[in-house]
Amino acid sequence: MSCERVIIIGGGISGLCSALILQKIGINVKVFEQEDAPCTSETGMILGGNALKALDYIGVGDRIRKTAISSNNCTILSESGKTIVDFSYHSRHDFSNFLFILHQDFYKILADSLDSETLHYAKKLVHFKQSKHNIQLSFLDGTTIETDYLIACDGCYSFIRSQLSSSNIAISNQTYWQGLLEVDEDISDLGYSETWGPRGRFGIAPMPNKKLYWYAVKNSDGKKDPYEKWASLDLLFNFFSYHEPIQLILEKVKDENIIRKELVELKPLQQYLYGRVLLLGDSAHIVPSHLGQGASQAIEDAMYLAMCMKSGKPFHESLIKYERQRLIRTKTVSTEMKRLQSIAQIDKPALCSIRNHFLKLVPASFHENKLKGLLDIQLIG
Repeated sequence: MSCERVIIIGGGISGLCSALILQKIGINVKVFEQEDAPCTSETGMILGGNALKALDYIGVGDRIRKTAISSNNCTILSESGKTIVDFSYHSRHDFSNFLFILHQDFYKILADSLDSETLHYAKKLVHFKQSKHNIQLSFLDGTTIETDYLIACDGCYSFIRSQLSSSNIAISNQTYWQGLLEVDEDISDLGYSETWGPRGRFGIAPMPNKKLYWYAVKNSDGKKDPYEKWASLDLLFNFFSYHEPIQLILEKVKDENIIRKELVELKPLQQYLYGRVLLLGDSAHIVPSHLGQGASQAIEDAMYLAMCMKSGKPFHESLIKYERQRLIRTKTVSTEMKRLQSIAQIDKPALCSIRNHFLKLVPASFHENKLKGLLDIQLIG
């Protein structure tokens, strides 16, 4: 067992996955989360096949599969419901391309898989100071603790990153709504799809327990969010000209069940490792969540970290190796997802028609190769 002590700040996806994999290889790790209780977010998650491979490596893949739905296809539709493109790829490793799971179920599986006394709530970090040999941490409740290494998994608004780097988040000029619905006969047997049109993007994904996950994205002008007070009726009017069952879905949505947020961006960092502090997950990179890659890259981080740790090199050298590999991989994925995002969010009617026509002409092999690059994880030497 490694003698290094590791503290993870942040009990979200990246924090729990990292803790699980570090415990698996015998490292003494604790997770401190600022919230008072476990996550109870009533929403859905879309993960790529790369995340499932990583979850297998972490050791929870089978449990995740039992509580999830999988598919190999994501269909992109026009506002009239005509197919623009099918994102599909048949992996030689026999993994599903996409996995759909309820956020609460996913979080519970991760948290329950940790050793007892690993995860601690109501621990908000307010100060840290690193020296050549260790790091001193101070929390809002007045407690202090010493550790050998600190892993920052405290999200896109990372306090730790703000103390180490001048790279700040920026509003991406896009507003995002999401929610869950009970499936009935009007909206049953729906696959994973996104509709791209001049009035925004609308996504649908099947979820376990007869639920359906929906999300909508609209461009804004970068000033004060013009959709700040939008409710279900506003969304219904906005997407009224879109194909069924989008209207049916929005008619069933209740205002209190809508989760709304402004999407953010982070200028790519040139490093993830700062002395004894490692940035991981959204603290290090914010990847647009197309094709499930937002959460998937955070899960990938944990797997890469473990693979580097198992190389037999000293702990710090393993972190350096991890940083080198993840900088390359996350930059590649982020670039691809931003390119896809810019295409998906076109909202001028004439340009939408041109885009749709062009995408229909692109060979299926092109999209398959793009998916292969996303979903087939390879460790760079």
